[in-house]
Amino acid sequence: MFKYVYSLLAGALVLTAVSCSDEYDYEGRGTWDADKDYADIYFNITDSVIELDPADPTTVIVTVKRRNAAGALSVPFKVLKNTDEVYEVGNAEFEEGAEETTLTINFPQAAVGTTYNLQIMLDDPAFVSKYSSTATYNLTLTRVKWNDVGFYYDEDGNKVEGYAMYTDDVVSALFGVGNETFPTRIQERDDMPGYFRLINTYGANYPWNDPGDWDESQDYYIFINATNPEEVYIPNCNLGVDWGYGFMHVYSMAGLGIDLENNDYIEGNYGTYANGKITFPKDALLFGMEGYRDFTLFNANNSGAFCLVIDPDLDPYIATPRNDDFAWEKVFDGAFISEKLGTTKDGVALYKGIAKEDVEAASPGCYDRFAELYGTPYLIESPYVEGKNIIFGVLDGQVKVIEGLENQDLGIKAVGDDVYGVIGAGGSSFTDAVIKLKITFQNKKGDIEYGTAVETLANLTWTEIGTGVYTYGVEALSEEAESYYEGTEDATLYQCNELPEQYILKPWAKSEEGLKFTLSAEDGKIRFYQFTGEAFESYGDVYFVDLEAYNPEYTEYLGEYDEETKTYEFCGSYYIPSAGGGFGLISETFVMGDAPEAMPRKAFQKKGNMKSLLKPYQLPSRFQPRPALKNASTVR
Repeated sequence: MFKYVYSLLAGALVLTAVSCSDEYDYEGRGTWDADKDYADIYFNITDSVIELDPADPTTVIVTVKRRNAAGALSVPFKVLKNTDEVYEVGNAEFEEGAEETTLTINFPQAAVGTTYNLQIMLDDPAFVSKYSSTATYNLTLTRVKWNDVGFYYDEDGNKVEGYAMYTDDVVSALFGVGNETFPTRIQERDDMPGYFRLINTYGANYPWNDPGDWDESQDYYIFINATNPEEVYIPNCNLGVDWGYGFMHVYSMAGLGIDLENNDYIEGNYGTYANGKITFPKDALLFGMEGYRDFTLFNANNSGAFCLVIDPDLDPYIATPRNDDFAWEKVFDGAFISEKLGTTKDGVALYKGIAKEDVEAASPGCYDRFAELYGTPYLIESPYVEGKNIIFGVLDGQVKVIEGLENQDLGIKAVGDDVYGVIGAGGSSFTDAVIKLKITFQNKKGDIEYGTAVETLANLTWTEIGTGVYTYGVEALSEEAESYYEGTEDATLYQCNELPEQYILKPWAKSEEGLKFTLSAEDGKIRFYQFTGEAFESYGDVYFVDLEAYNPEYTEYLGEYDEETKTYEFCGSYYIPSAGGGFGLISETFVMGDAPEAMPRKAFQKKGNMKSLLKPYQLPSRFQPRPALKNASTVR
């Protein structure tokens, strides 16, 4: 999403900014003139944000000072703002020689849960200089009752109340420490159900802290607004922890968007409050430190692990592959046939998930709960790119999408963006030998789609269906096109038992696999994308690809099978994907039946200047090739 989102200056973190009305916005500032005889009265603190328990007294005491302590004074204040006229403000009374006194502000009628603002000032020239910047006082006050909520079960199964289990993916996002789970105190506003505050979460209980890393002089809160369970957000909160870069802060992307009135930050970044827990989407939280890079905020919750479990009875733990809760047992090595990329990759392993004893001991029944929802987990290992797996569940023979694995990184790219896959359970199927996954290809955020295809993993077996003669380079599709293999040779044709549309011809070119191709039952066309077994040191591997793979507009020129003559026609090009060029467009055939004496196959030879051959031939417009060919690392 974002490398960083917003840079907050320290001044932007003040909870309540000084705000004077235009009427009293003086031009210029100066210092008290000692030659004047006024008292020069001022507030030592000009802004207060106070939250009181409803049981506390409805009174606030404010300190007022003066620089000229001569005489006794009774000082009245002008009230500029008084929400609902709830505040009662008296005079400040100075005794003879006193430099300091107090001002009592009462609010006996203030309702619980309502925020009230007061602004008072002193502008009498007998008491204060017109240049004073400290003669105005702002008070923001709310009477709030906070109730302890939440609980967790300790290692002995005892219920510990007033706490929630918190999984960190905030500090860990920048420092790379583990996503630790630990208890934190939690309270909920009495007048605002769903509005929570976590108390000193990153204090003594945070496992990665050392003594002295957190401020023990006061409480620090993480506020979470879950009053709308579908639109949960976190305002800017100081964690009270400093690892040498200034105090750490957490924010949510939606909270930032609300403050900035920017929907781009809000959309898709709200958290949810369901089944007794609060979660956020990946990258939807923000983390920054006051002294690091001008308080730049970085994306947090990078692994989507952030979780606050308030009522574990509503959400008992469910084992999940996302948390490495399963061991994996190989089922078979098969062929992964990508309809989207037009490729076949052999040796792709399917694994079945197996429960771990230690996980079950820690969370009894967690595997049963998984099985009820998703059945058995399966993993397809590196179908597109090494290290990027696809995980899904199978329940009663039906493919299931596992929570937290709805959008999986495939390791491939489209137009420079990482491509993620969303499995459509409705279009997928599972048998012991063939797994078909209907996958929608999209960017990480999900707002750009690159199409949908059915991708297949099969434990393939083959049956010989006949022999015949394969002829290289017959009926070139352009005068300039030549085949790099010439003549004919005996070959055997095999058909796949699990996927009857799949065939293999052996021997073929220099490929150990032979020529794999698909004869579509839907349109009768022959498609292939096969490594020849040849590679040029300077340019890379050479493939034989069908014309549709060469250019999607060439579908009408694909080869077909002629039942009368028992002829399979392969219309394609010898192509080097890494170089982006081909060696012409040709037609080759395989004819079933008794083979004549095979002609010796010639070696793969370089014709003319290699660089010139890599340039596309000047063919009729319908044969102009695309500059890029789909392959195993690029989505078309």
